[in-house]
Amino acid sequence: NSNLTDLLCCCIRRCPEIGRDVFARTVPTVGMTAAKRAAIIILHRGCCATSLAALAGRTLDRQEHNGNDGSAVDGWMRMTWMPGRQYAFPASCEAAATDEETRSFEDALARHRGRIDRYREAWQYRPDSNATNETKTPSRSWPDNVPSDDDLGWMRTDLIFCGRSRTEDDYCKRLVFRLACNMMIQFDDDSQLRGLKMLSDLAERGFADAQCYLGMKLNDGYARIPPDSIKAVEWFKKAADQDHPQGIYELAVAYYTGEGVEEDEELAVHLFRRAGEKNVPAAAYMLGDCLLDGVGVAMDRAQALEWLVRASELGHRGARSRVMAQLEVDDCDDYGEFTDRSRQSLKSALAKRKTTLRAKDG
Repeated sequence: NSNLTDLLCCCIRRCPEIGRDVFARTVPTVGMTAAKRAAIIILHRGCCATSLAALAGRTLDRQEHNGNDGSAVDGWMRMTWMPGRQYAFPASCEAAATDEETRSFEDALARHRGRIDRYREAWQYRPDSNATNETKTPSRSWPDNVPSDDDLGWMRTDLIFCGRSRTEDDYCKRLVFRLACNMMIQFDDDSQLRGLKMLSDLAERGFADAQCYLGMKLNDGYARIPPDSIKAVEWFKKAADQDHPQGIYELAVAYYTGEGVEEDEELAVHLFRRAGEKNVPAAAYMLGDCLLDGVGVAMDRAQALEWLVRASELGHRGARSRVMAQLEVDDCDDYGEFTDRSRQSLKSALAKRKTTLRAKDG
């Protein structure tokens, strides 16, 4: 619980001994996995004692109890990194602020804080705006070349010539793809289903754009067709195998959320990086988000900030909020269920979507 993490960090800064005691008593309630995640965050905020206690050692069933109402405090305080060797916990946590990761992050913060006025102007950032405080999961703006109804006339004429020449060149495939995209944004199911059929035929012929977009539609459910995340992942993989930027990102999201495939945060981060390097804004944002909290990758807040700035420059509004939140963050502020005022969570959005789908299914 990030709210608990923020509270503990503040407590530990002021009184390390009490902070360690409170943390140890909390572990049986929140569980070992949650405790370790909290400990990692606390460690990189400069509160080393509690983090070392949490990361050093025992699972709950191996904790030593001191007999005081089942408290695990004594066991936590005596944990060791290796048999026979004890590690002392310093009375002050200030030493953790000297580690390389923290220094790099502080340097990055200082550098970007020097540009904060430019960011505010370029990104039209307003601290009290809904876009800052209530930004949702990164929106899917791809494909970005869906034709308007006014363009359909000449496109259909060109498609006739493609059919007569029986050519399989890239122009004709892209023409079919754009026409299918237009049909899929119509309001009637018949048009949507015809567009889906065009998209499916094109995907079967190996066109990466169609493979990716078909996967997206199958993942969400479309035109009376229920969601099929497993089939969607198959299409994402086909697109990613062709090095398709959006396909790589969609596959990364699947591994990150565990929807349609077994959850694998490390592979998700690898794929986010691949797509981010191809300038997919949402991928750059998610890579920065994972680096910021050490999800699927070693925590590196300096690199996280660079990726979030990159996503921001590519136009990602959620990334802009995260950057500004990091540049203006106060460790002891209470941001509710999030680690800062703009905290994003694909998993939270996924849980809400699944709840909605279950409700629709009765």
